Amino acid sequence: MVSSSKLNVRGTLAAVALLFAAAGLPTAFADLSNIVFAIDATSATGQGTYTAGIADGHWVIDGYLYEWSLAQPVEIRDPSNGMLIATITDASATYIGDPQVNLSFAVTAGPALTDFTIKSSLLTFPAINFPSARASAAFTVTDGDDEGGATLTGLRGEAYLAQYNGFVPNGTEFTQLIQQVVAPLSGTADLSEEYPGGGAYAAIAGPATDMSSQISFSLSANDLASGTSNFEIIPEPCGLLLLAVSAGLLRRR
Repeated sequence: MVSSSKLNVRGTLAAVALLFAAAGLPTAFADLSNIVFAIDATSATGQGTYTAGIADGHWVIDGYLYEWSLAQPVEIRDPSNGMLIATITDASATYIGDPQVNLSFAVTAGPALTDFTIKSSLLTFPAINFPSARASAAFTVTDGDDEGGATLTGLRGEAYLAQYNGFVPNGTEFTQLIQQVVAPLSGTADLSEEYPGGGAYAAIAGPATDMSSQISFSLSANDLASGTSNFEIIPEPCGLLLLAVSAGLLRRR
């Protein structure tokens, strides 16, 4: 026989699931595509890529929190001629089932102007019917050879791209950020931007079922660039209120 307390708990969980569904809240775990971090570098000396697969990182919490970070610096060389194109000195990716995508990078261009394209994984999650989102990016550029300063310029107009419902660059655009960062001779420059700004969220057309981000820019020869970015999608405020009410119901049980 099933106890009345167990029946009550099951009834509460069923009610919570219905509330989640009505509010457009996710009720199951998220998933990732196989490549969790990818970078392509192209210059007059050639073209090369680096990718990290899902097995290179780990699920801190299965289906909810995944982390990957570069273990040591990696040179990107053209496989046909062995020429150095760029060096990745640091990189990381974090994926959260709420959902959220965080990318960070640090690169040094080779002996020629270098184009970089960095992509996240595609984070897939149960549909959020009435979503809102926000995104932010912060980049730093440093003159690495003390010759003429350093310039980072976005390849798509802006360097950072956040999209949902489709893998970048072929999804639905949420925002683009950071057009250009210029550092003086022997100097460093920083630029950070966020959308919609002030810690607020902007409504997007739902339902949302996946998200990804891309960082693409040109960097002057022998110079350094680094950055962090965050893209987050949440249910509309009424959905968050239902989540709080549901948590209260579970505590009282």
